Amino acid sequence: MTNLPTDLTPETAAWLQAQMAIHSARTAAVLREEINKVDDWANGIFAALRDVLMYQFKHDPKLAQAVSAQWCSAANRLTQAEEHGMPLPEDETMEFLEARKMLYQLGVVLSTISADSKNQKLSMPRSY
Repeated sequence: MTNLPTDLTPETAAWLQAQMAIHSARTAAVLREEINKVDDWANGIFAALRDVLMYQFKHDPKLAQAVSAQWCSAANRLTQAEEHGMPLPEDETMEFLEARKMLYQLGVVLSTISADSKNQKLSMPRSY
């Protein structure tokens, strides 16, 4: 409950609280719309990166090798955090790791990244 002046009538206090709720809802709607726009933009950037990398990996396997160990490690850390609640370092969030996990899994599925037994502890997504 909001701290309102004590000299307000109950009707005035109720009206003021309703106005604050309406304002908060409008503000939240504007912020939600901005978040959705930024999310769509980030998804577009990810899709473009995915398209370029998968093409590049087919034509330059050394590039795929160079990132596969890092991506596998990121994927494993994310899996450990999601499934077992393992803590992540302060500067690393699950969202930060998710893109590399997705790219790693896609590379393995498309055979542009090899899932060698040394690095591959990650469970791959099921095909339905």
